[in-house]
Amino acid sequence: MAQTPQQGAHSRAPLIGRLDKYDEVEDIRNYVERLNLYFQANDIAQEKKTAVLLSAVGPTVYKTAKSLAEPTPVTEKTYTELCELLIAHYGPKRLVVSERFRFYKRDQQPSETIAQYAMTLQNLASTCKFGQFLDDALRDRLVCGLTSNNIQKHLLTKDGLTFKAAVDLAKILETAVKDLREFKNSPNADTVSVHALHRNAKQPYKQPYKPSFKQPPPQTRAKPQQGGKRCSRCGRDPSHQSCPASGQKCNYCQKLGHFSVVCRAKPKKLHTVQHDPTDSDDGDTETNDFFVGTVHHTSHDILNGDVWRQPIKVQGQMVQFLLDTGSEVNILPANVYKSLKLSDKTLQPTTLRLHGYFGGKAKPLGQKKLSCEMKNRQYSLVFQILASGQPVIGKTACEALGLIQRVYTMVNRDNVFEGTGCLEGPPVNIKITDSATPYCVTAPRRIPLPLLPQLKQELEKMETQGIVKRITEPTEWCAPIVIVPKKNNQIRLCVDLRQLNKAVQRERFTIPSLEEVLGKIVGAQVFSLLDAKHGFWQIPLASDSQKLTTFITPFGRFCFTRLPFGITSAPELYQRIMCDLLVNLDGVVVYIDDILITGRTQAEHDQRVHRVVQILQKAGLRLNKEKSKFSQFIQTRQLMTVMISQQKLQHT
Repeated sequence: MAQTPQQGAHSRAPLIGRLDKYDEVEDIRNYVERLNLYFQANDIAQEKKTAVLLSAVGPTVYKTAKSLAEPTPVTEKTYTELCELLIAHYGPKRLVVSERFRFYKRDQQPSETIAQYAMTLQNLASTCKFGQFLDDALRDRLVCGLTSNNIQKHLLTKDGLTFKAAVDLAKILETAVKDLREFKNSPNADTVSVHALHRNAKQPYKQPYKPSFKQPPPQTRAKPQQGGKRCSRCGRDPSHQSCPASGQKCNYCQKLGHFSVVCRAKPKKLHTVQHDPTDSDDGDTETNDFFVGTVHHTSHDILNGDVWRQPIKVQGQMVQFLLDTGSEVNILPANVYKSLKLSDKTLQPTTLRLHGYFGGKAKPLGQKKLSCEMKNRQYSLVFQILASGQPVIGKTACEALGLIQRVYTMVNRDNVFEGTGCLEGPPVNIKITDSATPYCVTAPRRIPLPLLPQLKQELEKMETQGIVKRITEPTEWCAPIVIVPKKNNQIRLCVDLRQLNKAVQRERFTIPSLEEVLGKIVGAQVFSLLDAKHGFWQIPLASDSQKLTTFITPFGRFCFTRLPFGITSAPELYQRIMCDLLVNLDGVVVYIDDILITGRTQAEHDQRVHRVVQILQKAGLRLNKEKSKFSQFIQTRQLMTVMISQQKLQHT
């Protein structure tokens, strides 16, 4: 049976979506895109699009459209013509140079996540007309604009990295950093380190990660004030302008908005031992676990002749103590404590739970303040009483008793910190495969006009230092450049050597593992870390290899005369050269452009530093004074914690 007109009207499918009037705050191009999607979803005929547009934009925009269409009536304009009129009127006037300048100046903000930063870059790039260079531009700006140096360094080691891969990897590393920071900043965990705890010989030893010396020592956590208010979401001072736990997932209950350290779903630990207020200053009865950064991992290490021991009178009885500058507490085993002449041997309760890095754990039986005598002077020290072990005097007590002291020395070798050095000896070669297909760019990439003067200045500086030289002869290889503004209003010149890297033959020289590093720093007390100034740029490049590094700029073509950054074989070449220079030196570890020098005593350390600096100076190499650290009295546990923590992030 045929439908009536009324029936046909009722059977029409409902419209999908809705049209809002145009708000001038919105980009007119986005509005037109949404309008086209609406037409497509509802199968709007072409001849009706003009009428629908004029009906939807609102009275103010309709009046403007009539004025723009004069002298032709606005209803006689086609849909395409009408869109062009509105875009020309309401669309922002954009200059590509200005848009790219905004794009290249955009760095990640302190409170901005990786995902938010990546989305912002994509929005900025949409008006930059990068074309086929879009993915490279997004990736380069992302890597150079990150606030985290660790994530940035990790991304710089990846070859063939795309923008999407860079974002995904950066987000994973960002999550790992937050988790590590949450653990380190836990307000319920006070850190007490004991160097002398050791691993049982039967305990399995897990394969560690490779070390890196760039990471700075972890900062000391501030203990929360007793009785003070704390944020219920992050556990920190509530005076923070923005809570770091906002939007973060709890590792315990998996809910959003708080950290696991303050999670209410976690079971509470109660310590039922009552404190004697006359003997203890600490009224907190909650049992806490304490992490120890590093320790000797065999008892043989503690008993050998390299460690320091000192007899000290405790309650009138002579006790042989191990001087352990890696420990933050003093320790007495129970058998020694029982032998002391005390009228009251009752222990005060303690909340400390000691952990060694290699798995050694100890829960003190209690603590006791004891009278000690050293060189006819009286001291009062607090000792943690353990069921077994050996007597230990920690770092603070060692300093108070005058058993250790810091000695500062100065070395007059200022010229080793001046300028950029050049290694004496034969230049290195960049070897490529015989089947390699040359890659040559004939035109430079467009550089934002405001950055051109800085680029010219940087090229002149590198040419004056002998890092690069101008080249006019034809070359089979020629790479483009990318200019990245730095936060100090300077620029970084990056040569895109990805195509050359596909043909480079690497030497596969071994970078030291953590076991090799540990073998050289066991028992060390004093450390120095030397940083080579522009390390790769101090290695001369053979003339044939120089042409492979040719790059093109708006000011002509140049090539490197020194080993450039960005070549996949550069770290291994540099590692081999430095190892050859410093071969057979005890207590010296080379990790690419970092040189770690250790010593069990200040004199031994200084002798090794002088020898290394002398060798580097004779070889023509230069050091970075600002980044080098001399005579650092950090503990072995702190150094290893830094190395291991950073490598766990790098391998996440």
